[in-house]
Amino acid sequence: MGLHDRRRTRIEGSIRVGGDEVVGMSDHQMRRIRGSVVSMIFQDPRAHVNPVRRIGDFMTEALRTNLDVPAAEANRRAAEMLGQVGIADGQRRLRQDPHELSGGMRQPYTLPPVLADDPQILLMGEPFSALDAQSREIMQTELLRIWAEGRKTVLFITHQIDEAVYLADRVIVFGRRPGRVQDVVPIDLPRPRTLDSKYTPEFAEHVNVHWHLIKEDVVQQGYQQGISTKEGLHDRTAVSRRRIG
Repeated sequence: MGLHDRRRTRIEGSIRVGGDEVVGMSDHQMRRIRGSVVSMIFQDPRAHVNPVRRIGDFMTEALRTNLDVPAAEANRRAAEMLGQVGIADGQRRLRQDPHELSGGMRQPYTLPPVLADDPQILLMGEPFSALDAQSREIMQTELLRIWAEGRKTVLFITHQIDEAVYLADRVIVFGRRPGRVQDVVPIDLPRPRTLDSKYTPEFAEHVNVHWHLIKEDVVQQGYQQGISTKEGLHDRTAVSRRRIG
């Protein structure tokens, strides 16, 4: 996406999109593929919106700027897209300001603008992590529905094993720092998948396989964090005692 600091970031290897080499692209070249070919949804929904602009401005910008859609038509399409992700009364919602929405309410608004340009590839960095458990499952299912309609390529980053198994055709498991690929696991669960799929023996077996791949790293990390926490508590206790004395 070209969002890194070029002065402080070192990138090696090759990334190709549609046969074009992305590593080393200029900003001008990157703008040709950003949005129309590759789009990204960030973990924090606040990163998607300008707090001083209305929801409608944010949602219709891609349609008006990239596709030259007239404002009235862009508003109509945006309201329609909100309906597709379960948000009713779209025209009223478009007139709202970002501060009127909680974090959980903002997240569903991030999908329609990204899909407006009909990109071939979606990059999603833990997009549902800020949601409560029920809302997260609703958005997972909505993403599967959207994927089934357009069959886009989706690169989805998550720390939730069940989320990875539920959404993916293939899971790339990374180890601890420095990040390394531990395994690539195909998910052979049938599609279409529903929330009921999560309660089948086959789903549980996939979750179990992935847990054993990361178990050692998770336990090690938890152990080290526990030591760090205890040392921090010890240091603060020592400081308190010195102050009291």
